[in-house]
Amino acid sequence: MTGGFVGRTTELGRLERLLSRVQDGHRDLPGVAVLLRGRRRVGKSRLVEVFCERSGVPSVFFQASQGASPASQRADFAAAIAESRLPGRDLFAPEAVLSSWMALFRQLARVARRPGQHRGH
Repeated sequence: MTGGFVGRTTELGRLERLLSRVQDGHRDLPGVAVLLRGRRRVGKSRLVEVFCERSGVPSVFFQASQGASPASQRADFAAAIAESRLPGRDLFAPEAVLSSWMALFRQLARVARRPGQHRGH
């Protein structure tokens, strides 16, 4: 899927350096959330997809839909996590009630800290 991807070397390099710091266990960076912004249709989503594919680490990709309700967005995000290769994704079973974005991100943090899981694997 990464065939034909051109450019964005600088942006990919920044993402790779952040991932490397997390994988190396830097105390100042136990994990990271990255926010991308920019004009529409400039390749932000494709950049993230390519980075996730090339990194080789379990990841989840979710893109919000403009105009959808927050509850629907949370359910879609939780479903994306449940369908991912993330360790602990079973904590996002369809019956799990995530009443706010904060609840969803707290649950995601639990997944990341789940015992027996190694950073970056």
